[in-house]
Amino acid sequence: ERLAATGKLSASIAHEINNPLYGIRSCLNHVLSSNDGGVDQQFVRLAIKETDRIADLIRNMKTFYLPNEGGAQKININQTLRDVFILNRKYLEEHMVKWKFSSEGSYYIECVPDQIKQVFINIVTNAAEAMPEGGELLVTAQKSEEDATVSISFKDTGVGIASDDLPQIFDMFYSKKPMVKGVGLGLSVSYGIIKRHGGTIDVRSKEGEGSTFTVTLPVKTLWARQMQLDLR
Repeated sequence: ERLAATGKLSASIAHEINNPLYGIRSCLNHVLSSNDGGVDQQFVRLAIKETDRIADLIRNMKTFYLPNEGGAQKININQTLRDVFILNRKYLEEHMVKWKFSSEGSYYIECVPDQIKQVFINIVTNAAEAMPEGGELLVTAQKSEEDATVSISFKDTGVGIASDDLPQIFDMFYSKKPMVKGVGLGLSVSYGIIKRHGGTIDVRSKEGEGSTFTVTLPVKTLWARQMQLDLR
């Protein structure tokens, strides 16, 4: 119930913000294209960049609630993880993070690909930010035949999370980052996505000793299984 209520609130706020934001961005683009010598275009470009950042935040807020069930596809988890690391290679290099992926097999699940990829990106970037002086990120994937799930663990050697903070890390807008780049939506959005897929996301951490985030997903999504039942 809390997840649904928070999701509806975030979607409503996102809708209200999106309209004036679009108007602001249109005005800035008009100023930029006018070639007015009295306008410092560097600041206009910076303002446009900031509106893009707000737009990303709005998309995240909408994602928290919108189920997007029609986009379910069968994906290779191993390849998806490799794609995530390719996309974030420069970011990880800048943070001096060495990563390693380990899997005993090639695993497939049914999911909304872009949403699951976003969850992995959120966890990987959080791990990098938790290692300001560099470190290692070990990612492992394994399948449980017994309950037909695939688990992906992300283990970092970062600063860890205080025990008092652990119960709150998936709460919306919660953030303990010393250099705040966002408003703490990444993990709450990830939590909502995984829950909608019928999975779980857990964390084990100790301050000063790193963290391990584990995402467990069913091989078939809840709505995919229901569709199969309806066709019988």
